[in-house]
Amino acid sequence: MIRVSKNGKLVDVKDEPFNNEEELRESLLSNLNIIPVEEISGGEDKTIVAWRTEFPLEDFGSVDILGVGEGGGIYLIETKLFQNTDRRKIIAQVLDYSTGLWKYYGYDPDGFLEKLMESGYGELPEDESFYEKIKDNLRSGNYKILIAMDSINEQVKILIEFLNKHTNLKFLALELKRYVGNGLEILIPYIYGKEITREPPPPQPPLWTPEKLKPEIEKVSDPQLKERLMKILDLALRKNVFDPSRGKIPQFSIKHVGGKILHFDVHGSIYAFFGINEMKKFPSNEVRYRFVEKLKALGLLPKDINPDDVKSGKNLTKRLNDLTDNEFTQLINVIQEVLSGS
Repeated sequence: MIRVSKNGKLVDVKDEPFNNEEELRESLLSNLNIIPVEEISGGEDKTIVAWRTEFPLEDFGSVDILGVGEGGGIYLIETKLFQNTDRRKIIAQVLDYSTGLWKYYGYDPDGFLEKLMESGYGELPEDESFYEKIKDNLRSGNYKILIAMDSINEQVKILIEFLNKHTNLKFLALELKRYVGNGLEILIPYIYGKEITREPPPPQPPLWTPEKLKPEIEKVSDPQLKERLMKILDLALRKNVFDPSRGKIPQFSIKHVGGKILHFDVHGSIYAFFGINEMKKFPSNEVRYRFVEKLKALGLLPKDINPDDVKSGKNLTKRLNDLTDNEFTQLINVIQEVLSGS
């Protein structure tokens, strides 16, 4: 129960849920100024000045309410009752509408405005800047997507947060609570999503080219590991099988006909690619099997491992600096044999 003042007297009003989506839509249409357009648009629009219901998009369906602001902003508003709604379908539906609007009117602003006012309300501004902004927004798919509901739950919030952070579309949810009593109808809006902006993608780790790798290998404190890394790098460059890798620490790979088969980093770790998803990297299955058997013989893979039971590959059981001189020489021989297809 909420108490409000009417003509100096306190009046009790109670929560009055909307009976259906049409009722919710009509309440919103009767009070469009309840939408905080200026906040949503970052000040580009102050109000929605023209709109229509059931804006048709042929095989994509029709938008519940489509409006434009005086600054040229485009607002797709879908009204849904929480209790009757599959939240995933809402997002799919409004994405369909966004796609349809771009498909049919992305390069036809005149057709868009004509269709809007065909059965619409309000007035369109006549200044050129409004028209240019409408044209830009249609062409770039820059729409404000507003889902008006009687209740917003955590699942909807998480969906909106993800879409706003990781896509170029702007999704918002408008929760509309209604209270009635003694001839009064009070609508209390809550907007969610306007404060959530796209997050820049995390920076890519560096790509370790030979020019970047060599100085880093020179910094390795273990003389034996440094020497072995340089020998493998020189072999890869000489045989033209070097494959640069991205990562926080310096690293590189040796590639074969279909991609990388061995991966090394400056800590001495070794990763071998030999599983069933890596078959195309070898000239034949026989070469792949022999590669695995030779790594087993060196004690770098477990004796019981079956390459057909592995999807991609495995870290070898020893690091470069754990190998004896003889084992390291044999590893170099194994690499050369695989590269020669034997």
